[in-house]
Amino acid sequence: MFSYRFTNFKTNIESLDFSKTCIWIIHSDKIPPHIGISTKDHFFSLKATGKDFALNTTDVYNTLKSRQIEFILVETLIELHVSFIEQEFMKFDHAIPYEASCLVPILKILNLDKSFLLVDMIKNLEINNLILNNIAINLKGEFPEIGLYTATDVALEIEKLQRVNRRKS
Repeated sequence: MFSYRFTNFKTNIESLDFSKTCIWIIHSDKIPPHIGISTKDHFFSLKATGKDFALNTTDVYNTLKSRQIEFILVETLIELHVSFIEQEFMKFDHAIPYEASCLVPILKILNLDKSFLLVDMIKNLEINNLILNNIAINLKGEFPEIGLYTATDVALEIEKLQRVNRRKS
């Protein structure tokens, strides 16, 4: 069951322009997926146990690709400054169940409603003609899809990951 299917997408891209603003849908085959954002070769994501802050985008891409993790890059026409994204991500230490998922800082950066889920954000970008390309990497199925999930599913996943991390500590 899926909530969104990408019908217009590319695979096997030889080179990517990481200077553009991209939305990263990591583990796109999982429910829920993890979401990040990059621009000008800097990657950011809010995680259950911390955050990725201004990582080298090429390194993130190569790691995901080599580990055979399915992910989708939504290449946008949105122009963002790295400092603007940094300022927003500095407001968070880690994801908080029912308050701040990995999507929340991205929604704030894009000036979208905090209650949006990933599918809402993608549809908003589509309606406003802000998507340049959808690029599926390590695709396991015929079409890249986003599974059906709720905000509660996201909160429960954050709680689970935080419990696992506490046991490791």
